[in-house]
Amino acid sequence: MAQSANMDASELARDIAAGLASATTATERAALVPAELVEAIQQLKAQRDAVILAHYYVAPEVQAVADYVGDSFYLAKLAKSLPQQTIVLCGVEFMGESAKLLNPTKTVLLPEPGADCPMAHMVKRETVDAARAEYGDDLAVVCYVNSTVEIKSWSDVCVTSSNAVKIVSELPQQHVLFIPDQNLGRFVAEQVPQKHVILNNGYCPRHHIITVEQIVDATEAHPDALVLAHPECKADVLAEADYIAPPPASSSMPRSPTPASSLS
Repeated sequence: MAQSANMDASELARDIAAGLASATTATERAALVPAELVEAIQQLKAQRDAVILAHYYVAPEVQAVADYVGDSFYLAKLAKSLPQQTIVLCGVEFMGESAKLLNPTKTVLLPEPGADCPMAHMVKRETVDAARAEYGDDLAVVCYVNSTVEIKSWSDVCVTSSNAVKIVSELPQQHVLFIPDQNLGRFVAEQVPQKHVILNNGYCPRHHIITVEQIVDATEAHPDALVLAHPECKADVLAEADYIAPPPASSSMPRSPTPASSLS
């Protein structure tokens, strides 16, 4: 890879893209970020009082230049505690919105403004209004944090995948409309059978397309491997998992997954 000090951004982008095409692991991809580009990023951060936060789902070469890596809620909370006044959030739009909600006086920048999460939009206001009309004050609208700020405003409480079961179980209302993710909502409903959980027809396209057949193929190829699943997966996929858990909040704060056999 060329390392000339006179390289412009387009040349760097072409060199990185060429290297990424031949890289096969996350470590190899992260190692392809040129030192001069890393130095330029460090200088810009100092000049603009900025910190870079990256979600687990972004490319490894982006994570390699980030100051912190974690899930969306962790990053939004972390931004509130950091001294920098400019937050560069490498993730989708709702993550930027969440960071801004918790940090209204800070500047939040999305490197890719077009990055979006389809599930974040997958609920209609009519669905919420109809449930409130039917169940009245005995309904709580619980919104997964992976949603737009508008959809959050329709709810009574926002939850993460790691605290949804605990929060729903402690709500005073008997009826719960869980939006927008039907799969996480179904998982929560199974853990809190004392509640009447109403599911919305939304889902994460990436998790929703995972199949039992794919798991069977993978375990046959790797018989000693454990199967870990996020509760955004469908019920039949979760049934095949050895562990069901969201990812740890951050790469520096590991958390043990919950054995599927001991969930209650």
